[in-house]
Amino acid sequence: MASSRSRLALGRYDTTTSYVVFSLLLVLAGVAAAAVAGAKSAAAVRVGVVMDLTSDAGRKSAACVSMALDDYYYAAQAHDADAAAAAARVELFVRDSRGDVVTAADAGTVFFRGPNF
Repeated sequence: MASSRSRLALGRYDTTTSYVVFSLLLVLAGVAAAAVAGAKSAAAVRVGVVMDLTSDAGRKSAACVSMALDDYYYAAQAHDADAAAAAARVELFVRDSRGDVVTAADAGTVFFRGPNF
């Protein structure tokens, strides 16, 4: 009985993590597409992410986001070299929540304080 509870909790956490990573990728794709449509030169887009880097799931999520960015740039280069040169460069800022929701909320407010987060 205890093992089925831990499986359910783990499955729910994995689903939440997957949802967050998927949502982030959708936002990144939309921002990059808007930047390409609006500018001919490379523009830097700052994206802030708050994750629990003390857990395995948080470290895996950070690695997945980094790989997704690499895949995005590779696919843009393979599809159209001119568009890839004009594509927005995403600057990823990762903050560690250390498994605490208050720390996560505080780390998230850093992104709204100013342009140099």
